[in-house]
Amino acid sequence: TKTHLLMLFIVVVAMIIPWLCGFVLSGRVLLGHASEEYTVGFLVADDNPQLNVLQVLVPYAITKFNNNSVDVKLRLKTHTYDQSSLFGLVDAACSLLSSNPVVIISPDGSGCIASQADIFAPLHIPLLSIVATDPHIKKAHRQNLLLLSPGDEYQSRAILDLLSFYDWQEMAFVASDSTYGINGVTYFQTLLTNNRNSHFVVKSIAFFNAVTHFNHLDPEQMRTTLINTKRSLARVIILNCEGQYGRMVLQQAYKMGLMGPGYVWIVTEGITANPKLLAFDGFYPSYYEGLLGIGPSIDSKTLEYKAFVDRFVSSHAGIDNSDISPTIVKSYDAVQLAGRALNLNIVPPAVNCSTNMSWLDGESYLDAIKSTKDKAGASGRISFTSDGQVKVADYKIVNFVNPGFFCGCRELVEHTKSKAEYVCGQARCRPSAVQFLGRLPITL
Repeated sequence: TKTHLLMLFIVVVAMIIPWLCGFVLSGRVLLGHASEEYTVGFLVADDNPQLNVLQVLVPYAITKFNNNSVDVKLRLKTHTYDQSSLFGLVDAACSLLSSNPVVIISPDGSGCIASQADIFAPLHIPLLSIVATDPHIKKAHRQNLLLLSPGDEYQSRAILDLLSFYDWQEMAFVASDSTYGINGVTYFQTLLTNNRNSHFVVKSIAFFNAVTHFNHLDPEQMRTTLINTKRSLARVIILNCEGQYGRMVLQQAYKMGLMGPGYVWIVTEGITANPKLLAFDGFYPSYYEGLLGIGPSIDSKTLEYKAFVDRFVSSHAGIDNSDISPTIVKSYDAVQLAGRALNLNIVPPAVNCSTNMSWLDGESYLDAIKSTKDKAGASGRISFTSDGQVKVADYKIVNFVNPGFFCGCRELVEHTKSKAEYVCGQARCRPSAVQFLGRLPITL
């Protein structure tokens, strides 16, 4: 009868509808697993000396992560800004927030990172800093900030160990008047207040103006800066500045006779991390030969490092091994760290610079990144302290041999940040124009 048919139809529909709903919901969830995307923000100054390589590297790192991830996918949003203008930085940061990023990665210096952290911290958006080394940058209100480079105090310790090894007791400092330059000098002087180091004497400290764009540095101003250095009669000179200023300082020092026999120059990681910045149209002056430097130590013999370099260089025309600086390697690792800490329970943020709301999942995501324990990356094993600073501070002593810095006569490694030790490695020191004043280094 019609009544029976109607009842049978209702029963069938009642059975089919839940099955269909389950299928649809299951399909939606499965679809979400396959296409769930989170935005990674990349914020970089438009005059960053490695910008061209970084603009190739970061999309490559995103692609590599996506190729290896089943559930979580990343998409990239990049903004550049004029670091000479605070308003420009704020505008770029706020524009980037409109893309709802779960994390911001930045390869800029400490001053810029401090401003960025102040913008993103109230919103609980994690900020991964690649190169910031200011030990004062970690404030109570900047809990969102994670540092992938050790602080200036550890580099100062490495410099002191180098001076102690060669028994060079008198030195002069030439430094930029930026946060990086000032902190390096300050922490070194702090180390000297220790009674065990009282026999060391800083005979001169000269700062030069780093606010001006490095292409517009006044040679006369640089000469005036170096006159006090020359008058101090110090024979060991430590240059602590950003890489883009290094060649201008050394060029003027050469003209003033400060790089000939009888002088030792020690440059810090601002220069050794990217030696290509010392070149003049690809040419390296002969007076660079013999420069000593303290550089970040990344083991180029690990499988992770070799795999990254080989694949990245081979897949991008115009990029070669000389472009692979510690900043590049750490930027690659930062993307992988950010991606691996994500899971599908995390709801992307919907915040902006004009809201008082913060990202609800921001703290848990930050904790997931910080909980990384000795994860092997291209730059080495990565772990963070509870306050978001990288645990391992490795440095190497390098010697300039055209066309770059190479592992020096001895390698300095700080595994615990509390005790430094020298580890003998393959000797490649080549004293040339620079004459060593203490014990001669081991040479082949």
